[in-house]
Amino acid sequence: NGGLSIEALLAGAPELVIASLASLGPYGGDLPDRLTAMGIPVVVIDFFVDPMANTQRSMAILGQVMGREAEARKFGEFYGGGRQQIADRLQGVTQRPRVFVHAHAGGTPCCSSPGRGAYSTMVSFAGGHNIGADLLPTNTGDVSLEQVITADPWLYVATGGPYGSRGGIPLGPGIAPAAASEALAAVIRRSKLEVLPAVQAGRAHAIWHGFNDTPAHLVMLQALARWCHPDRCGDLDPAATMAQLNERFLAIPMQGAHWADLPSGGI
Repeated sequence: NGGLSIEALLAGAPELVIASLASLGPYGGDLPDRLTAMGIPVVVIDFFVDPMANTQRSMAILGQVMGREAEARKFGEFYGGGRQQIADRLQGVTQRPRVFVHAHAGGTPCCSSPGRGAYSTMVSFAGGHNIGADLLPTNTGDVSLEQVITADPWLYVATGGPYGSRGGIPLGPGIAPAAASEALAAVIRRSKLEVLPAVQAGRAHAIWHGFNDTPAHLVMLQALARWCHPDRCGDLDPAATMAQLNERFLAIPMQGAHWADLPSGGI
């Protein structure tokens, strides 16, 4: 994030630098070339800027440089198979429901939203259309309540995380599903979004924001596909996928609610 100086990095005498594509900006983007010229090999990986394009290659690179190629290959097969399952279900889809992704919902003034960045590509892969891409010329930004209501999204998706203390939707370790659902309803009411037909019809959900920055975003793709196209993808099972990730690949299991629906009583 720019907090590590080149001098401090060199003082550590690294044998290899693994750089995130998103972190290169503060260094002018030429950090790999500069370090390579100093005799320090560099690899660049990406799970954030364009995860739909770069996740599989990035995992293969990590497996190669860490001597864990077999494990990386197994993950690639698991991840690729999960993506293909979604793609097969959505083959021939011509109607893409309009989706509003309310980023960090409740934790910031209404309404932060992804524009044409990573979240938009995930929504598109899952068979939806991100209305933020129509309203924002950048990767992220703010849209007004009036713009959201006028756009009339078919599906509302809020993102949450460790934000309960600042009014957001708590999701992640230690969070019970019921608590996440109640918080989702409260944030929608507080944001004055309960007027949306999507919310009134129960098509309002929350998802862990951290899926935007991890290969585990396969779980989010399945959830989005289920919400966008329940007729085609209703039997996809994000919970089973997360259980397999925990069992087969994660040294620290993902625990707690990572997505939520509205409470059974609605808004």
